[in-house]
Amino acid sequence: MVLGQLVAISVAIALFLTAVFMHTKRPMKPKAPFSFWILLLAALATEAVMPVYAGTKAFMPALGMIHLAVLIPLFFVPTDATGEKRTFAAVGFKKLTFLLALVAVGVHYGTTLRVLHGLPTGITAGDVLFGVVTSHPAQGSVSLDVVWVFIITGLLFLLTGSTPAMILKFGLLGAAVAVAAARRLGVNWLLIASCVPIVLLLAVGLAAYWLTRVRARNAVHREAILSRLGVQEEGVIPGTTKEAPKIARRRLVVGFWHPYW
Repeated sequence: MVLGQLVAISVAIALFLTAVFMHTKRPMKPKAPFSFWILLLAALATEAVMPVYAGTKAFMPALGMIHLAVLIPLFFVPTDATGEKRTFAAVGFKKLTFLLALVAVGVHYGTTLRVLHGLPTGITAGDVLFGVVTSHPAQGSVSLDVVWVFIITGLLFLLTGSTPAMILKFGLLGAAVAVAAARRLGVNWLLIASCVPIVLLLAVGLAAYWLTRVRARNAVHREAILSRLGVQEEGVIPGTTKEAPKIARRRLVVGFWHPYW
């Protein structure tokens, strides 16, 4: 089981993301050729009908087709450095990722409903899933691989983007966890109400911190722009033979809009 986890998809994804973040980004926008994305869709389509073949002789051939359909596209990865090489029915990777995500959600939605409808009375889905994961080392390896992939992609989503975006995502995650815990353990409205002022103070503090960073960054930009224009602020202007030295006052920048406060 441990060996299975070491060669699992979750480990490969983690290594791939590490390699991406450690290398300099290059301005290339490759596209997935037809032979690439059609096989990935075929793998998802086969996965959708796998419950029908469970316990039959067709299960292993169907399972083999999924692995083969995922393996073949590795030999068609685009290598054009400019990303402008045109191929038949090529699709951008962002669009392809979105399409595959939609299809995957549709596939797992149907199978999840089938599992929930087939649960015996008095047994929860968590109990069934825990029993499946611990039923066999091979099953546990595959199941835990799914869990780790979900955790990795979730962390990637939470830890990417601007600082306000990350704060918003972590805030929504915290709210979702709090609601789930309240439904599981019971709702104590007095305790929840007592947390509201803390959350508001935290929001005000984060907003003040963000505004301070913006103003500090804008002050540097403002000084650089005025320096290129030959405008001096809050400094000593050397005198001439006709004028005495003086202190430059802070200039008022007027315009339709500018970000330099």
